[in-house]
Amino acid sequence: MSRLVDDLLFIARTDTNNLRLECAKTNIHDLITDCCQDMRHQAKAKSMVISFHPVVEPAYAMVDAERIRQLLIIVLDNAIKYSPAETQVQINTSIDEHNILIHVADQGHGLEQSELPFIFDRFYRSQKVRRESLPGTGLGLAVAKAITDAHQGKIWAQVDDTGFRITISLPRVV
Repeated sequence: MSRLVDDLLFIARTDTNNLRLECAKTNIHDLITDCCQDMRHQAKAKSMVISFHPVVEPAYAMVDAERIRQLLIIVLDNAIKYSPAETQVQINTSIDEHNILIHVADQGHGLEQSELPFIFDRFYRSQKVRRESLPGTGLGLAVAKAITDAHQGKIWAQVDDTGFRITISLPRVV
């Protein structure tokens, strides 16, 4: 219940531009590595593997590291929770002229293409998740989007025959 209230308050603060971020130049690759390590136990419980393949080039952004950590944990938690056992979650990064792109791909097949426009909405849960009564509030990806938006970034999802992918774009600093 406490987490639900925290998530709702966080989203409300972002809606009113009342969110205070403590931004500093942060190595995004180090942050992803730490989050992957934090989630390995959860993945291991489902006989899953988390693999991270960073781009060779350094990836720095002006971010609130704790909020970006929260964003990454939400995305990794969803990837593990909604994927079949004995599969893999892959995280890759790429860099363009202005952005760091974080790609998180899983092998889950529970989301329909028609549901993509709604997954970042508050309280939205896919039809399969509702049918199977899987735990959750439907706030995770709404919080992830709010964190991304607060950092002037973007987040989007894709689904195809291989699974589900979330991409997060954050402004890059040199």
